[in-house]
Amino acid sequence: MTRINGVNGNFTLRVGDFKYVDNPIKLGQNDGNHFEITLRQIGILNSEGNTNTNDEIEKVAKNACESLKSNGFINYYGLQRFGKGTNGSHDLGKNLFQSNYREFVNNILEFSDIDTYGRNTDDIIASKNAYNIEKNYIKALNLMPNAMYAERSVLSVLAAATTTTAVDATTGDFDDSIYKDAATSINKHTRLLYLHAYQSYLWNNAVTYRLEHHGMLPVVGDLVLISQAQAQAQAQAQAQAQAQTDASTDADKSSSTTTKDALGKTIHAITADDISKGVYSITDVVLPLPGSHVLHPTWLYATNKNTDIDTDNIIESGFYIDLMKKDNVTWNNLCNHSDPSYQMRGDYRNILEIPKDFEYSFKYYTSNMVNEELWDTELSMIRENEIKKRQQKAEDRREMLNARAASYENKINNIYGPGDGDSATATAMDTATDGNNNDNDKDPADADADVEDEDVDTLTNSVVESGQQTEAHKHIALKIRFSLSAGAYATMVLREITKEDTSTSHQMGLTSTVNVDLGMTAADIDSEKRKRSASGSSDTEITATDASVLKKVKKE
Repeated sequence: MTRINGVNGNFTLRVGDFKYVDNPIKLGQNDGNHFEITLRQIGILNSEGNTNTNDEIEKVAKNACESLKSNGFINYYGLQRFGKGTNGSHDLGKNLFQSNYREFVNNILEFSDIDTYGRNTDDIIASKNAYNIEKNYIKALNLMPNAMYAERSVLSVLAAATTTTAVDATTGDFDDSIYKDAATSINKHTRLLYLHAYQSYLWNNAVTYRLEHHGMLPVVGDLVLISQAQAQAQAQAQAQAQAQTDASTDADKSSSTTTKDALGKTIHAITADDISKGVYSITDVVLPLPGSHVLHPTWLYATNKNTDIDTDNIIESGFYIDLMKKDNVTWNNLCNHSDPSYQMRGDYRNILEIPKDFEYSFKYYTSNMVNEELWDTELSMIRENEIKKRQQKAEDRREMLNARAASYENKINNIYGPGDGDSATATAMDTATDGNNNDNDKDPADADADVEDEDVDTLTNSVVESGQQTEAHKHIALKIRFSLSAGAYATMVLREITKEDTSTSHQMGLTSTVNVDLGMTAADIDSEKRKRSASGSSDTEITATDASVLKKVKKE
């Protein structure tokens, strides 16, 4: 618990509300995630390259939110699934499917732009120089920071092999078996992340193909997952139809379009009759992640099939196969790999995701609020509750002291009589309050309350609701609240609303633009990054909020 609480020193992350329970949460039990996200200083550029007015910005953002609320978003795997390096996680997964362990290790230790960000950048670059240029694996291991788990794992094997195994005199490389040992030294969970990233890469490309070629409506051959209740209802309907007509062709056809896959899931292939009756919408349609246990929609194949569902899972040609061929990965590599843990069974994922309980609101604020909270957050509410607890504790203390003083006064009155012994009463009062009867003394909780009131008075007019803004409220913020199913990505919600690239490089570019707008020089930004890195912070990227604080410090 102490270790978990340690992350609260981080710039961007707070954790809390822990409790002990009888049974732990296991993988797959999470039903989804809830998000509350504030987008500050939102804006759009018009055709002349100038920023639109806040009224126009709010109108565009409102339309985007309403569209998202009604239509959802394409359920892509977010870019964080694929990593930030020159070679993404899916590239490493591809190497594992190929059993190309030498390239896998080289890709992990290849130079990357992200090596220049964060902590220990000089050590990381020096280590990769030792590996790629000097071929000095022991030196590379000694220089690689402990936090770089995958890199240190493979280097540990290579460094150990240096003392026992001969290398090629020309290339300085080991034979393939050493690189396989190095690759498999990375724990199984991390390697599976790489493999699933490649699966996700294939799925993202397939859903793009599906929407580009077939649009936003269901088509014949699309797949839908059928719940147990739906499957029972369909079986009953088919039984009734069979009883009413002898060897009904329609009943046979309906039966052939619904089946169970090797995962035990009931899958229905949409028919022309389903489409004419409007039985399903695009939000019901699922697309399989490629694997040995799933069924595939007919449109994924380049060749025509006689059946609506490919039940034998033998794919001679098709979208997934053609895409994997470009990567030199075969269907056999994916489903029947020599390492059983690399054999993909597949699964299903909805093409579209509609956020649940989606809400949004706008606020306008002045420049002095760039570094302040615009809405109540869980953290601000926790802090407010802590202040209230301290205030209540102080009030309870005052009541206890007053009760103690009254008790002493009653005792004095019983001894000296009412009205007598005033000096003794005063002495008793001092005793009851531990001599802490100075009007200048004040409980810290009262001070907190005064500060809170002062802050409220100062900032009340700095943040206003939409429709109450003045010329001083130059900035507009959008807050969105929503819940997503397990496995859906909030970054894809932001992508849908903002129509902005969610890649790390693009987002860093936007942050740099804001930094310039706020008056930070490149030297300011670099200096602050180095300070954070030296202090051990994992968050070295400078945001608009940080820029505002740094400007204020410089002025003071």
